[in-house]
Amino acid sequence: MTAASVTVAAFYYIYNLRISNHISRITLTNSILQTHVTNIEKMKAYVEILNDKWDNFEDFRKKYGEGNSEGWARSRQWFYFYDTLGYLLMDNVVDIRTLYTGGGGGIAVIRLWTKFSPIFKDMRATGSEDYMKGFEYLFYEIARMRDKLDPSFKKNNPASYSLYKSGEYKASYSK
Repeated sequence: MTAASVTVAAFYYIYNLRISNHISRITLTNSILQTHVTNIEKMKAYVEILNDKWDNFEDFRKKYGEGNSEGWARSRQWFYFYDTLGYLLMDNVVDIRTLYTGGGGGIAVIRLWTKFSPIFKDMRATGSEDYMKGFEYLFYEIARMRDKLDPSFKKNNPASYSLYKSGEYKASYSK
């Protein structure tokens, strides 16, 4: 009977540890999201960069390059935020379901990646091959969840859905 008690206690401990870990991931994810989604200035910056236009890569660099500190800061606060979230997701530090539900079904991630992915590819060609890889990972994971949970995703977001289904994504990242 003592061995059975020890076994039950061990299983109970492991179970509680897993639940505690999951709750910690959800709490951390919520805390991280709150830094951006409750900040009016950051939300305004998101809308501005989402609605901005440029003609080509050079025009983009003029508007958002390091020579334009205002444009650079507005865009990078979101790019780096999503890139960091993607790496945290890769390492299983944050909770995908909370990211999805905390961001309106992930639509903010999906829209921003869809709009800027051609620029990120150009940036990769002129610099770091890993530029925004975390953001890319986050996009595909959110899009995968959206595809599974929202039947209207394909119809309402044809460009994003096409990008998601294109097969360009490489699921294996080295950490």
